[in-house]
Amino acid sequence: MPTAQTARLRRRPPGRPRRSPGQEAEVRGRVSEIAALLFREEGIAALSMRRIAREAGVPVMSLYDYFRSRNEVIRSIWERFFCRCFDRVDAAVAECDGKPRQRLEAACTAYTAYWLDHRDEYRAVFMIEDRVESQEKYYVETSDVLERYAIFRRLLGELPDMPAGDSEGLRVRSVALICALNGICHMLVTVSEHSWPPPPQLLEQVLRMVDGPL
Repeated sequence: MPTAQTARLRRRPPGRPRRSPGQEAEVRGRVSEIAALLFREEGIAALSMRRIAREAGVPVMSLYDYFRSRNEVIRSIWERFFCRCFDRVDAAVAECDGKPRQRLEAACTAYTAYWLDHRDEYRAVFMIEDRVESQEKYYVETSDVLERYAIFRRLLGELPDMPAGDSEGLRVRSVALICALNGICHMLVTVSEHSWPPPPQLLEQVLRMVDGPL
């Protein structure tokens, strides 16, 4: 039975959808939102094309007009979660009037706080293997998520101790920072029963390792 939340998202009775760009965007957004709700409530096993179509009030064959496969639906969920995460990161940096180190800290704090506040979303993004089917590419090759992660490279590049012109060193350091941030999130999400230090303390140790001289 559909939940009250998914039922409220139904806006149109079943039938072949119109092909206008606005209608396509509306249906894709609705399907993605319903799929995200199903994942939170029942896990990845609930994300079959037939189940998603039924909850969205869309015929199964019409659903394939918008998403070629279950993989595409899952990736649309990831896109939604990443967008929300980096919107928070961008806002935190924009609101910070401090020095480059403080702006970097604001971005890292916002990034880890988002995933720790949305642990089911973290599991959906980082603990579900991306699979490719015929003529598909991996998510990271087709999305804008890598461009959003570039904010960490930009903020590191603003630090006064970063040597000018060392693009490779900056790239490696930004990747190491991202790995460290995800490591904090991963351990606190997946081994939550352990008595970890508070996230701000963990972040401070990470920043001490990555924002000093090479």
